Amino acid sequence: MGKSLKQHPSNAGTPIFAEVTFCVVARYTVRKAEITTVIENLQRLSQATKLEPGNLEYHFFQNLEESSEILVFERYTDGAAFKAHRESGHFQRFAIQEVIPRLLSRSVETFTAPPSA
Repeated sequence: MGKSLKQHPSNAGTPIFAEVTFCVVARYTVRKAEITTVIENLQRLSQATKLEPGNLEYHFFQNLEESSEILVFERYTDGAAFKAHRESGHFQRFAIQEVIPRLLSRSVETFTAPPSA
């Protein structure tokens, strides 16, 4: 049976699927004592990321069955926009300094739409 995910309230009102260009899916397993801190920092990161010129979407979800599991879904105009995101001050502060040290595990995958036929 698959795990259920809920959209975090800070993502409300933004469509999840639209024309896909460059997508990022990250999966985090958070130290149980750090869940609240990680969510607060993901909210800050989300707000700042959504203001980036190359960002199209940024959403994160908490697993309904295992609250320490977080899924992050990001969409950018292209790979260069994602690279700029990772080099931004808010990514360095909220992701690198605040979120990642509080994780037990992390995986990041990138996807792009296949060329139109």
